[in-house]
Amino acid sequence: MSRQSAKLTTISKSYGPKTVLESVSLVLNRGEHIALVGANGSGKSTLAKILIGSEIPDSGTAVRPSPANIGYLPQEVPQYDGVIETVEHYLLQAQGQLVQMATELKRMEDAMHDRALSPKEIETLLNDYGELQEEYSLRGGYDGDHRLIQVLEGLGLDETLLTRALATLSGGQRRRVAIAALLLKSPELLVLDEPTNHLDADALAWFESYLTSYYGAVLLITHDRRLLESSCTAMVELSPTKHTLERYTGNYSAYLQEKQRRHNAAEQAFQRYEEEHATLKGLIKKKACNLRGPGRIKDNNKMAYKRHGELAAQSHGSAVRQLRQRLETLEASPVERPTRVDVATYHFEAIELVSDTVLALENVAFSYDNTPLLTDINVEIHKGERLAIVGPNGCGKSTLLKLIAGHLHSTKGNMRCAPGVSIGALEQDWSAFSRSDNAFELMRRAMPGSEESLLHKKLFACGALRSEDVQRPISELSSGMRQKLQLALLAAGRHNILLLDEPTNHLDLETLENLERALLEYAGTVVFVTHDQRMLDTLATRVWSLNECP
Repeated sequence: MSRQSAKLTTISKSYGPKTVLESVSLVLNRGEHIALVGANGSGKSTLAKILIGSEIPDSGTAVRPSPANIGYLPQEVPQYDGVIETVEHYLLQAQGQLVQMATELKRMEDAMHDRALSPKEIETLLNDYGELQEEYSLRGGYDGDHRLIQVLEGLGLDETLLTRALATLSGGQRRRVAIAALLLKSPELLVLDEPTNHLDADALAWFESYLTSYYGAVLLITHDRRLLESSCTAMVELSPTKHTLERYTGNYSAYLQEKQRRHNAAEQAFQRYEEEHATLKGLIKKKACNLRGPGRIKDNNKMAYKRHGELAAQSHGSAVRQLRQRLETLEASPVERPTRVDVATYHFEAIELVSDTVLALENVAFSYDNTPLLTDINVEIHKGERLAIVGPNGCGKSTLLKLIAGHLHSTKGNMRCAPGVSIGALEQDWSAFSRSDNAFELMRRAMPGSEESLLHKKLFACGALRSEDVQRPISELSSGMRQKLQLALLAAGRHNILLLDEPTNHLDLETLENLERALLEYAGTVVFVTHDQRMLDTLATRVWSLNECP
């Protein structure tokens, strides 16, 4: 069996005048779990699509397994509208190649009993059988029934879903069924784009464990830092300015340390270059001044003085030529100042509240179409705390945040707010905004009466918008741009309670780290829902489960 699962060599890709990838090379070996990271819009999804063969590069070569040996999970939730195929049939189809391998193994076993085979033919058959059997075993073919139960339970999918049509599933269920199908397929190359979206804490923990021991090559695109920490053997970063890849060995912590070390080394190399450049130019100027001609004759010995001046001029001239050669050699290989891509910077201000209890829910309940979702919610939220709400998918975490924000109304109970409370909410969808709104108008509403220059400054600080983006309808912005814009609008509002529903979605790693720092410095109260365990560990001062009494 070949160790190399896939290889990209000097891949370049442009869309019109915009270059996305330039001479990018990448090798994925069997057993390697490589994370592809980079700023929003740097081309990660494009690179993933070229790797699996659904996108054609402008130049370069791609070597990959057969389509049957590739598994791809796109970032978008699969759509099965109108599809009557059941979940069970869909998952069985995903295991089709393993079924074919089992059939071929059986054929080989039967062929071994053919006495008409020569010794050489038997030897060849045994070798082929051994290789196929090893591959079948590695891919979990011998424990297929057990793996089906294991994957369903691990991802939190009830076995009763097996008889349901794909079209009847919720977005979260569709996502998890798509992941289950890929894991059961067990391909040689697995490409996963944001696989942890819609996974609760238990499913995420199981998925991390499963992925860590996965036999094949994995290319992982995710902002989930715990997954990067536990499951990656290497990380490759795609530069949005140079459009090239840089490789880092190890997990997320090793990547952060090595990236900082490389940046510091590049800064030092640039400083040395600047200092040597300035020194050489200064010496050339100084030596050149000494070639202006002889000074006053001191002892009337004109011939000796002239000869001395000629020798000095020759010496200085030779030194200047040597210095200029050194300068030309230095300038032929200039060292550029290392730059970091602009990322979002947030600063959340809060109007001070007097009351310690800023918000209280009393016997709150909520129903969808007479079906109870939340019942008897009683919780007090205090000034300055950062409350994380956790619970399984579908238990009502997002609904609870919408009730607190006032975007939904409870069917029972009431909510008390302290005087002066101002609530700002970040939701997973943009239902509170018109799709025709543009970023500038939204920021103007968030900061009425502000100068246009200040509004533009706030928009550019969110790290995603360029000058040509601020007037575009938000429906034309990428998911990452919209998420960063919504956070910028919250920061502009000076709210003293922030409600954050999955704030890490669609954010690049550096923006995510900056957001965490800003929230740690925020003097107000934060109530948030997240599947990002690292954010939970870093930010929460209290964790409340909807399945528990607070």
